[in-house]
Amino acid sequence: DDALEYHLKSLNIRMRVYGEDHPDVATSYNNIASPVLYNQGKCAHDDALEYHLKSLNIYKRVYGEDHSDVAASYNNIALVLYKCSTHKENMMMHLNITLKSLNIYKRVYGEDHPDVATSYNNIASVLYKQGKHDDALEYHLKSLNIRMRVYGEDHPNVATSYNNIA
Repeated sequence: DDALEYHLKSLNIRMRVYGEDHPDVATSYNNIASPVLYNQGKCAHDDALEYHLKSLNIYKRVYGEDHSDVAASYNNIALVLYKCSTHKENMMMHLNITLKSLNIYKRVYGEDHPDVATSYNNIASVLYKQGKHDDALEYHLKSLNIRMRVYGEDHPNVATSYNNIA
């Protein structure tokens, strides 16, 4: 896959230039995880998680726990668990990791931020998948309300929230 090849080249250059503990190296690990995740049409859960965890660990060493890149890394790990698993245990892990990401975003940005809205949406998706439709609706509405305040009525993310509620 060309994308993976180029991401690996980028990683190698960044590691030679910056060393292991640099945010750009973490970004490269994160970028590698996406093509690895869907290698040859099947979900490569463990490989994608490995790259996302490398990214997360670098961000935490560089920035500490309360940083948007750390929250985004937790979100990426949760997304792998959500997309590649139907196991109830992994759904609970996804939910816990997404809640961790949400809490970081709220500390960093406050309540009215698009990343907070996205985290609420992600939580709602897991709750819906678990059959907890009333709880899912509550989180979808939180996401919608933030998006309405941040973007106004006529925005694609607001439209997405309405679709998620429907």
